[in-house]
Amino acid sequence: IDGSFALLHRPMADSGAHGLYNKFARGKGSIMNKDSSYADTDEFWQYVEKYAAFLKTNQDRFSIAVSVDVIFDPERTWKVQRYLEDKHGLKVMPVYHFGEDIKWLKLYMDNYEYIGVGGLGQEVPRQAFIRHGDKIFKQLCDDKGQPKWKVHGFAITSPELILRYPWESTDST
Repeated sequence: IDGSFALLHRPMADSGAHGLYNKFARGKGSIMNKDSSYADTDEFWQYVEKYAAFLKTNQDRFSIAVSVDVIFDPERTWKVQRYLEDKHGLKVMPVYHFGEDIKWLKLYMDNYEYIGVGGLGQEVPRQAFIRHGDKIFKQLCDDKGQPKWKVHGFAITSPELILRYPWESTDST
């Protein structure tokens, strides 16, 4: 295997934001708790710092790194995105979530080539995600349905959803 093959197939570094959401925001028995105040805690920012240090140490091992998105809070997500870029000089993929105002997607489209899309991991029903996906991919694709941006789908591995949209990549646990 030559070096160019290995470089094309490096893994993506996922920040673990969904795990943080599960730990801090959901609580016991809670579903879709939209309280994102955990992103103001010292523990959250220590996590962000550790992730930044990990990325700096291992950046040559990954094809792309995902930002530490704050699920259900696009303003806090943008704050973390800018922090990782401005303070740490990292290039990280932004993540746009189900239910967010389209202005956040457009902000990412204006500034990034690769955008993450999340939603199904927060118990969003498939049909609701399809309505959402149809709406956002009209923004992300040209008139012929060809993508103008690379898009990663978080928690997307069902054949129906993989085939419906022109993903660059997808994942799920």
